[in-house]
Amino acid sequence: MEHDLDYQGTCKVFNVTYSNVFNWVRKYREKGEEGLSDRRGRRKKDEELDELGLLKKQLREKERELERAHLEIRLLKKWRR
Repeated sequence: MEHDLDYQGTCKVFNVTYSNVFNWVRKYREKGEEGLSDRRGRRKKDEELDELGLLKKQLREKERELERAHLEIRLLKKWRR
């Protein structure tokens, strides 16, 4: 931005493609520095979830607890034999 949007020069400095630089500039203009952060693989916090998302998360947690309980029961049965 400081160099009058010299896309080609930026490509050479950072050794990236023109499309990468173009997308960086577009994201920066739309959302500022927050738009440039990489959020792939990041889980949402409970405050960011809507009611349906929060319920789905709770359901997954309960399913994991239930699966652990089933595995523990199977292990104890085998141990008794």
